Amino acid sequence: MEKISLIYVLPLLSLVIILIRLPEIDRWLRNHYSNAPFLITLILGGSTILTHVITVVAPLKKYERQENNKWTIIDNLIATYLDHEIFRGSPLVANIMIPRRVFYCTWEPAIGSSVFRRISARFFVRRLDVVWLSPGNMMNKQFRITARQGITGKAYTIGRTIIRDIPGSIDQLNFTEQQRATISGNGFVASTPILAFDRKYSRATQKIVGIVTFSSSIPGSEKIIESEKNREILKENITEFSGICSLIL
Repeated sequence: MEKISLIYVLPLLSLVIILIRLPEIDRWLRNHYSNAPFLITLILGGSTILTHVITVVAPLKKYERQENNKWTIIDNLIATYLDHEIFRGSPLVANIMIPRRVFYCTWEPAIGSSVFRRISARFFVRRLDVVWLSPGNMMNKQFRITARQGITGKAYTIGRTIIRDIPGSIDQLNFTEQQRATISGNGFVASTPILAFDRKYSRATQKIVGIVTFSSSIPGSEKIIESEKNREILKENITEFSGICSLIL
């Protein structure tokens, strides 16, 4: 139906708009119909509205459907990467964040030797916004970070996979007291960047368009990543899932 609208209906509507504005057509309508001005207005208005629906509304609806479908695909795939046997006693959850540059942000601690430096550091900050949560992920909505905070921020800044236990690294995450209060302080976090995919050359680029994070907040689950083998399995899983996200997002 969309193809027919673009190929046939849209050119016909354009032709109607052009014809109705020709002096000869305008004169003929006014000579044969007493309500010609109203008729002309109705035809032009209707054609304009239909053109808008075909060229703007329909593509937007199609884009929205595609956006919803990609998250459904990710929902269906994530269980494969979170349900590994080594995590059975400490179930994992996942999220995807994307970077957004904002004019002003107060999420980071005020650090600096002068008032000017502390204030200026709040301008043009790259924020990390959550766009997807794995089924069952009950992330605190008050937990919000920038690209200079947390393990996720470090993975974005460095551009590679970072795996850390929370109890041992909490003081190095650049969190405010309010941010610390929104997390349990237990378990571990693994984050890796999602690279933009160049469809022309069928390969990933170096541009980071998002960050995938796997985590467990179960007390004592940080012991899982003490094993080098477990860390490698976790790294392989999150890297592979990030590669799939690169193709979908």
